[in-house]
Amino acid sequence: MWLLLKLTSCSISLLVPGRAGLLGIFEKPVASYTIMDSLDRDQQYRRRKEVLDWLRCADPTVKHHESRELHQSGSNHWVLELDQFKAWRNTTGQSLWLHGIPGAGKTSRFLSSIPLLPRQGSESEIDPLARNEVMCSTIIHHIEEYCKTTPGSRLAYYYFNFGDQVAQKLDTVLRCLIGQLCEYDEYLPEATWQLYEACNNGRKRPSDQVLADTLFNLLIQDPTRRSFLIVDALDECPFEARKHFFELIIDRIEQHQKATPRCYNFLFTSRNEPDIESRMTRLGVKLHNVTIDPVCVDEDIRLHVAHFISNHRTMKDWPQNLKAEIEETIAGGADGM
Repeated sequence: MWLLLKLTSCSISLLVPGRAGLLGIFEKPVASYTIMDSLDRDQQYRRRKEVLDWLRCADPTVKHHESRELHQSGSNHWVLELDQFKAWRNTTGQSLWLHGIPGAGKTSRFLSSIPLLPRQGSESEIDPLARNEVMCSTIIHHIEEYCKTTPGSRLAYYYFNFGDQVAQKLDTVLRCLIGQLCEYDEYLPEATWQLYEACNNGRKRPSDQVLADTLFNLLIQDPTRRSFLIVDALDECPFEARKHFFELIIDRIEQHQKATPRCYNFLFTSRNEPDIESRMTRLGVKLHNVTIDPVCVDEDIRLHVAHFISNHRTMKDWPQNLKAEIEETIAGGADGM
């Protein structure tokens, strides 16, 4: 019996004689070892950090931590109690689209129209409190805790931001999602290593198509491993880029889940824009389509306003009936904004 080693750019395979192949002598691999397997632990850690640094062109945790700081205790928990949310979290291969809350601006403009309330830009800036991202940060925090109690589960998330051109680029989105998934593993997954090597060890920029292929390869490489991916404020992705996003992400979800239900779940939040609604409602797999109840949002706003007033150096000493009137006026006038 003789053995033959087959060397490729990414792996070494151990081959034994077989009937198929050139001269009828190969190929029947009995073992395959990646180049990463040949490196010692310190080398692997250095290479892992090198690749993750290359992928990390933006840090979504910054926006997430900012949103968590704006979160008022007791608010947004209604979304975690939705039957559709619980079904999405507990069942593999499903997607969820939460829509209905506009972006920042309307509530703050309403507040600034009320006499005696601090104007925008003051120490009490509350414009961000009405934004999707605070609610989304609640969901992300919940899934982070859920993953800690569910071995093997992992989470990746992204916040679109209309005011940040870099954050609107699809390659930024995809690289962030890939990088976050890889951080759960002690060693780099082979698909990520191949991406890095194909880009001349990070010297070249991968196409959006290649990045999307890598992302979904990571998601399906282990059919038993649960993955949660959350994308906030899809409406803040420019219209033309959204069409490409549908092709890269939504179309792949549809293709994969139609064939065989996978262990990854996507959640999207956005305004109810016509193009987003059209594509989401045509998704040929299980989608929880949830319109956010304005009453729930108004109650969240009431909590925020009450907290704001109770901590304001002047307003906290106002008569209780006046404070109650302000809370009611703002929450009622916001109308789910």
